[in-house]
Amino acid sequence: MEQFVVIGCGYPRPDDIHHLARRTCPGAAVVYLDDGLIVSAHARALTEPQALYHRTDLADPAAILSAIEGTRARLGGIDTTRPVGLVFGQMSLEQLTDPAPLVGGLVAALPAGHLVITHLGPTPTDPDTATAAATVYAKHRLRLRPRTHDQLTTLLTGLEVTEPGIVPATEWRPDTTHPPVTASAAC
Repeated sequence: MEQFVVIGCGYPRPDDIHHLARRTCPGAAVVYLDDGLIVSAHARALTEPQALYHRTDLADPAAILSAIEGTRARLGGIDTTRPVGLVFGQMSLEQLTDPAPLVGGLVAALPAGHLVITHLGPTPTDPDTATAAATVYAKHRLRLRPRTHDQLTTLLTGLEVTEPGIVPATEWRPDTTHPPVTASAAC
């Protein structure tokens, strides 16, 4: 994968996708999208070659696609005729009651071979824990919409979910030389 679009990027960090992607593909192009005015201004001030930041409506597939297309003229940007890795991060899907139209709209508009990554986790099995976690998020003006495994599977309808499937990030191709640290919304 040589091109990535990060939807809901949040503030820039030292381990952002473009840094990680360039470890294996030095020419990787990355577009970061966020709807926060301050986040976008801060991110644009730190723009690096082939890491572009745009402010756009994260709930609107057409707006996202327009922002992606608009990057072609700048530094080569994202070529939507080639595979594009979609990374849903920083609570971007949590803000939506039903994220399926967003995911489906983007997947339908992009060529086969894309990758969808998110850090959504399934609802804790204990309803009280899920409610408590959502309450903590709400106190910080964040929205947490815990979703069941079935809801997450439905969200990825039409995509091939590779092994090991929908699992906590620590179980995805784990590094067995270091024990995993498991975190969840239930922390």
